[in-house]
Amino acid sequence: MQIPERPPLPDLTDKQVESLLREVADTMKELVDGFNLATEYYSAGGRDRATWNQIGDGLGRKAMGLMLKLSGPGHPYAAQDARNAIREAAGMTPQDGGTRETIQQTVAMGVLATLFTAGQHHMVEPSDWLDELPAVVLGSVRNAQKINADPTMANLRDKGHPG
Repeated sequence: MQIPERPPLPDLTDKQVESLLREVADTMKELVDGFNLATEYYSAGGRDRATWNQIGDGLGRKAMGLMLKLSGPGHPYAAQDARNAIREAAGMTPQDGGTRETIQQTVAMGVLATLFTAGQHHMVEPSDWLDELPAVVLGSVRNAQKINADPTMANLRDKGHPG
């Protein structure tokens, strides 16, 4: 993928580090609370798979949020690069496509930024991804059954991406 070259990043300021630590502390507390909930459920005899899936999904989302917060200062352009790539793949701005397009592009941008971040964690830079990735991510979001079945999407009058 074509990602613009950027100059080296300056060191973080005290204010930026303090803000990051505050954000991470809140997420860490939520993770510990979720872990304690799981431990209490197990200790009370809880073995229901659906409940464990909910607990695990909740912890996984919090952990993913923690990863994104911690990697953010090292990769501050991930969200902007994802937004630009998704808009190019869509061939329109969210405003031009209506509410459905706005929602789909916003979700696709989040997925792509998460892929960039996870990739960088595993030493795959945004420029290493195939050029087709933004279109694949956007197409997947547009076709996602859960997204399309969501009441918000189902009640929209605009029909989404033309063609």
